[in-house]
Amino acid sequence: MLSEIKKIVKHGLACAQRYGASAGLRLMARLELAHRAKGLSSVAIPGLKNPTWLRPRTSDVETLIQVFALAEYDVFGTRQYAWLSNRYEEIVSGGGRPLIIDCGANIGLSAIWFSSRYPKAEIVAVEPDDGNLAIMRRNLAHYPNVRIVQGGVWDASCRLSVLNPDAQPWAYITEQGESGGIAAYTVDELSEGRPIFIAKIDIEGSEQALFRSNDAWIGRTDMVVIELHDWLFPGRRTSANFFKRIAREDFEFVSTPQNLFFFLYRERNPSPN
Repeated sequence: MLSEIKKIVKHGLACAQRYGASAGLRLMARLELAHRAKGLSSVAIPGLKNPTWLRPRTSDVETLIQVFALAEYDVFGTRQYAWLSNRYEEIVSGGGRPLIIDCGANIGLSAIWFSSRYPKAEIVAVEPDDGNLAIMRRNLAHYPNVRIVQGGVWDASCRLSVLNPDAQPWAYITEQGESGGIAAYTVDELSEGRPIFIAKIDIEGSEQALFRSNDAWIGRTDMVVIELHDWLFPGRRTSANFFKRIAREDFEFVSTPQNLFFFLYRERNPSPN
């Protein structure tokens, strides 16, 4: 009971800080009602035109808090953010369409956040779980710039299965196996070989496989935002392949409590320094 109260207070403070005391506390009240409801609930997030659908007694509310109230994908105010914004405008003004690959899209909240920040981008939202996909399709119904892909992301085309189907919806872990019912795609397949503006990766330890091979796509990516999971798999070194690969690039990085942001500089796309 005490832990629940602490969580509510923490979430309430995050909402109030992000949206102001009045709007933030109203949002928190609606989120608590959604969490305790008997079925799906829609919640209006300040600044968004369309409601967001959430399931009761799942990680959906926590996910919304992280993405919107805590703004875990926001690096606004950093010098690197200014560089990224300039890169976005450069692509758009040149007649291109910035491509965002959202690996581990869950119920679509990160795709909504990226769509609101980069409205002219094309977003590919990849998610393996049927339940998450059902809610994602509702949440993204009014976002025509988002393409939903049912499946996982890996270093090769293969089949996957979920190891922990009873986990909370934001914590599903996949493993490779020919008997698996989930299709896995490479980033090259998802991007069709195009330059990538942002690659967002939150795949619960599968980054170990993703960065094992077929990783040339990083060389045509402007920013990689990744949540690493060594804490979840002690002794397995699930982040090692990522760090070996990213070390070959010219980059700077900044961090938030949840993610690492790697800004990748090339001759055509120089550092802001």
